[in-house]
Amino acid sequence: VARRGTIAPDGAALFLSQRSGNGIYWSRVPETGPPEDCNFVPAGVTSVVPGQAAFDSTGRLVVAGTATYSGLGQVIFVTRFLYPDCAFDAAFSGDGYFTFDLPENLSGVAIAPVFVPSGIFQFERLVVGGNVFPASGADLSDIVVLRLTDTGVLDSGFGGGDGWVRHDFDLQTNLLAGLAIDSQDRIVLAGTI
Repeated sequence: VARRGTIAPDGAALFLSQRSGNGIYWSRVPETGPPEDCNFVPAGVTSVVPGQAAFDSTGRLVVAGTATYSGLGQVIFVTRFLYPDCAFDAAFSGDGYFTFDLPENLSGVAIAPVFVPSGIFQFERLVVGGNVFPASGADLSDIVVLRLTDTGVLDSGFGGGDGWVRHDFDLQTNLLAGLAIDSQDRIVLAGTI
């Protein structure tokens, strides 16, 4: 099942797919020649659903989505590859793979790089959006937004110091469909309430 697609910095088409099994799959489709497939199966996961792929300013591929672990439930994952290689960027979260969990189930939907000013410098961050599904109550889902540093940890300069925020609009069901970064590096969310 094709999930999302994007264009790589080298002009190749890239698509995420979900296949039988529990891995993260992406394929690079050059102008000529056969597609080049890469996959990764996180340790201990029972299923993985890729949400979106993006490229950071140095051309590394970042992928966000949902991973399910027995006993833990659904979590948001983010991984970074040294594109066009299939190799993880081990400098990201210590092993190339970041997970975020709460007591409720989560789904990772979207990812985008953003530049954050700090004094005279700007630092690149990754913004990840998803949904939170409470275990009980009339509120079926909320929106969650994370911001990660270049090293793959939650950015303490976002969300009141813990690196993430949760949005619940009037105790309604809220579902994130996607996010983007505008020309002033503001986060724009789109979805359904």
